[in-house]
Amino acid sequence: MFSFTLSALLPSLIVPGIILMVKGIKAGGNKRRIAIIIPCAIIFTFIASIALLNYELNKTIGTFSGSEYEIITIGEDTYKANYDNVYHSSDKGRLLGRVLFDSKPDDKNIEPMYVWEIKGTDNYIYASWAYDGTIYKKVQ
Repeated sequence: MFSFTLSALLPSLIVPGIILMVKGIKAGGNKRRIAIIIPCAIIFTFIASIALLNYELNKTIGTFSGSEYEIITIGEDTYKANYDNVYHSSDKGRLLGRVLFDSKPDDKNIEPMYVWEIKGTDNYIYASWAYDGTIYKKVQ
């Protein structure tokens, strides 16, 4: 959804903005230049933030597996679902990315989990899948 929106929105905003800016700079004074540059800068910032959000949401960092999706593997680290901890979903920090189900090619209907770090610790992460979220602890 985001990629289609970005691909349609980007040229429709940037190209006319550049044309107007060039025409405005040639035709007008400083007030006109500012009146053209500021909206173009705002639009560019908005588009760049949407692109960054799209990148963060779609960055695949690992896999999850198990009968109850209790194991997450990110690089060399393995995390296991941990229901006996002091952390809560409100302790989540920055978004790390998404993890995909580690399965056979015919099991493609399982949605990815999105993973956040837990503030103040390197041993725990928070993973959310649809409406359900779980705390995972790093296995040594």
